[in-house]
Amino acid sequence: PPILNFNGPERTLLIVNKALLIAKQATIFPKRHNPGKFYYVLLRALLEGNIRISELIPLETRDYDVRMNAFLINKSIDIKNGTVSYTKSKESNNLVFVSEEFTKIYIEWLEELKNKTNTNQLIFPASNGNYKSYSIILKNIKKIFILAGWNEDISTHDFRSFGAVYRKYLKLDKTSQDHLRHSSRHMTKLYERDKDWNDAEKLIAASNEVAQHLE
Repeated sequence: PPILNFNGPERTLLIVNKALLIAKQATIFPKRHNPGKFYYVLLRALLEGNIRISELIPLETRDYDVRMNAFLINKSIDIKNGTVSYTKSKESNNLVFVSEEFTKIYIEWLEELKNKTNTNQLIFPASNGNYKSYSIILKNIKKIFILAGWNEDISTHDFRSFGAVYRKYLKLDKTSQDHLRHSSRHMTKLYERDKDWNDAEKLIAASNEVAQHLE
């Protein structure tokens, strides 16, 4: 069941933070298949940057700029046949900015990657160094969120929408894409119109509640 009887952004924030703690501890995975901080780093990227899972999978280490705290989203993987294709958008439109804290986490993750097979220099490689399975990633992310208290049937688009709350929680508004990388801000508003995620006062109150319950 949900951890607290929160509704709206406070419930979302609490569950997202709980999910990140579960992913960071990585104790839900068998020892011989323990992914380390894989899902913690992936979830942070997913939430902070509103990046699609299909865009995260083929990212290479050269696609993250530690000086700019930004991903260059320039390719995606076809979840059916596993082929990677490059985007046609201008490079500047594909920069996704995240937090300085993420960069610190990313640098630590690069050190962990040195002990893994990573032939293609991927940010999120499978154990054999190839592209990680989309279905496996989605299955494990859903498992993490269910353990955190989210009982609904989570869609892949929901993860990007959780990021709308999480970015405001991290105060990333000035450096993050406010359109969830939809074709337009209007499309995002259509998706969010029934979700109470844009009330600044409620988000501040939610942040305070989350901080208290995570201590």
